[in-house]
Parts: sequence; structure tokens; C-alpha cells
Amino acid sequence: MAKMPLLIFGVLGVLSYIGLLFLYITAYENASFVLKLRMWMSAATVVILASYCYAGQTLIDESSCVFDCLAQCSWHNWDAKNKQILLIFMANCVKPCSLAFAGIVLNYNLAVSVLRTACSYALVLYNLRSA
Repeated sequence: MAKMPLLIFGVLGVLSYIGLLFLYITAYENASFVLKLRMWMSAATVVILASYCYAGQTLIDESSCVFDCLAQCSWHNWDAKNKQILLIFMANCVKPCSLAFAGIVLNYNLAVSVLRTACSYALVLYNLRSA
């Protein structure tokens, strides 16, 4: 239900980021101080993207550490019921938790792919303008 609007907003976000990068490449040298300030403030979107992806990656890393901690427990001396509870808990911790919206997982791979795509398209636009 929320997949379609999130997909639309994601595509619009990447397109606007491509436009911003193209603007930075072409107009930064001749821009006024106010326009340069606006450009730097809009570049803060990269910091926002990085902070969201960092939070998502941290959640993935920490939730994968839970399984490792459970595997190192001294379960040898426990009774059968506690061993069974430990096995159920370990089975639930095999796949780490992650922040995902409409199938898009917030992690480092997302940040790198968005930046790579936006830079690639902005440079294509720049090269088309120069030709």
C-alpha cells in the first residue's frame, strides 16, 4: 500500500539530487554568495542520507551481534526447557533486523548506490551540455 508513494518519492528524490549536482557542476564558479550558500545548504541532503543509512547499518550490525552473543552462552549446564528457549531465540535471531521501507533497506549499499547513480547522471548531463 505504501510501496507506490515511496517509490515515487524515491525517484523524485534521486532526480532532484541529480539536478542539484548538475547545478553545482555548471554554476558554482559564477554564482553569488547567496546562491553558493543555498547550494551548500541543499548539499546537506547528503548528510541526511548518510545519517539515515548509518542508523540502518548500525541496527543491522548490532542485531547480528545478538546471535553471536547467544552462541557464546554457557548453555551446557542449563535444563532442557532453557536450552529449548535458547534455540528458539537463536532461530529468531538468524536474520538480522533492518530498517526497510517498501523493500528499500537503509544501509551503506543504499547510500553508495544513490550517490553513484546521481553523480553518474549529473556528469552525463554535464558532458551533454559541453558537447
